[in-house]
Amino acid sequence: MEGYIRFLYGITYRLNPLISLAILVIAFIIIAVKEKGSKILGAASAAGIIGAIPHMVILYASNTSGDVGMDFMRRWTIISSAAGYVFTPLAAALILYYFKYRYDVNTGALVILFAARIISAFAVALIIRLMYSSLNTNRMYEMSYLSHIISLLINNILFNSIFLWIFLKNRAKENELRFIWLSMLIPIVFAVINCITYAAGLIMFAEYTGNIPAEWNIPDMIGSAFVIISFLDMLVSPVIPVYILAKAKKAEK
Repeated sequence: MEGYIRFLYGITYRLNPLISLAILVIAFIIIAVKEKGSKILGAASAAGIIGAIPHMVILYASNTSGDVGMDFMRRWTIISSAAGYVFTPLAAALILYYFKYRYDVNTGALVILFAARIISAFAVALIIRLMYSSLNTNRMYEMSYLSHIISLLINNILFNSIFLWIFLKNRAKENELRFIWLSMLIPIVFAVINCITYAAGLIMFAEYTGNIPAEWNIPDMIGSAFVIISFLDMLVSPVIPVYILAKAKKAEK
């Protein structure tokens, strides 16, 4: 099993940049040739990929180089955080703009939703920082799992569920992209799976505190689960951009 996980991990971190590049190219094609609504979705997809590039650089460098310097890691971690603060809100804003353009959703409601999304992201970051400031080093993994669960529940599941509800409520207005709501359902599904996996780790630590079987390495078990999840997520990630490219109406000349 361990060899299988290593094999999947190697495929994932090598193939993920190529798939991300392909999604970025598809997004730019959508922006270039499709009608305005689809251009907005293409721009949102492009923003998500661009924002993730620094993290992919860190992942690729740490797995292909035997000696990645601390200065490199520190620099790219700062860049990755900055990219997240810029491109994640941008992608959310573009989705909200799509709701206004395609469904004529109330502007005030969209502004409130965007503000709530930004405030919640900073609030979650502050909560996690406070959690780690009182960190008991003997509970490091549990604290990490709990912080990921909090972030996933609020930043991913909650707001993506609201976006999914708006898509589903207005699906009758979609003539070409009848299944665009899947663009929200898919990340919700993976976020829920991630939450369940982290929760399983917390339960195992709580159940076997001080008495963990010798053959168990809970962090490695959770890490192996995430390798499989990341591999599946990578395979699914091009589905929506390809769907938009294939089904969306072309721009009028």
